[in-house]
Amino acid sequence: MFRVGDPADDRPAGRAAAHALRDLLEEHIVDGLPLADAAAVLHFDVAHLVRSFRREFGMSPHQYLISRRVDTARRLILTGRPLRSVAADSGFHDQPHLNRHFKRILGVSPGRYAGARSLLSGAPSSSAPASPAV
Repeated sequence: MFRVGDPADDRPAGRAAAHALRDLLEEHIVDGLPLADAAAVLHFDVAHLVRSFRREFGMSPHQYLISRRVDTARRLILTGRPLRSVAADSGFHDQPHLNRHFKRILGVSPGRYAGARSLLSGAPSSSAPASPAV
């Protein structure tokens, strides 16, 4: 992990703070990390961390964390896991919380994403009606 104040680091302090915060957020994607705790660990003011992060990555730390959780959920959906467990295992409070952010970021609901995955792989979708017996 990158350490702020590393003599080998030639980035300005703001960039170093942003990258250090990103590394810390990556370690806490599912469980989350309050910014006050991150600021204490990194020895920066919360406002400085947020400004530096936004300047460096073009989004707030919260937006970054939500987008990483959606990415985690997407990968879990591709394994065929039920959406209720995907929501919990990717750090969302519940399935509606996952649905809202997943659709906002990817433009499709997790259920449709899972259905498209199953259609592409040839596996039956859990939401698809069973074919009639002949």
